[in-house]
Amino acid sequence: MIRFLAYMRRMGASCGAILPGAILVSFTVAAEIPDYQLLRIIAYQTNCRLDELRSEDLGEAGVRFHATCLNLNAYPDGLILNCADPSDAHACDIATEERRFDVMEDLRNQVNSGM
Repeated sequence: MIRFLAYMRRMGASCGAILPGAILVSFTVAAEIPDYQLLRIIAYQTNCRLDELRSEDLGEAGVRFHATCLNLNAYPDGLILNCADPSDAHACDIATEERRFDVMEDLRNQVNSGM
């Protein structure tokens, strides 16, 4: 994990997964999914720049991860990642839909329409 964090910092955290000063809370689950797999899912499938990651054991239903994002535009209330199988990252899906605030697009349309 240390080498992965060093690589992300060296690359300038281009995918926005880890920033200097970001908090990453470790979690324990029997046969857990590696941290880098969760970071990869969040970085590649969302616009969330990860600030904090917490886990919640759901027993037979799997594991739920709550991610707090630094950029609140797309996920102001955070991101929920559900993993049905706590040992397989392929069993994880993102439960939170990305929000869109189209205020700038609305303003652009008003200007173009002559208002």
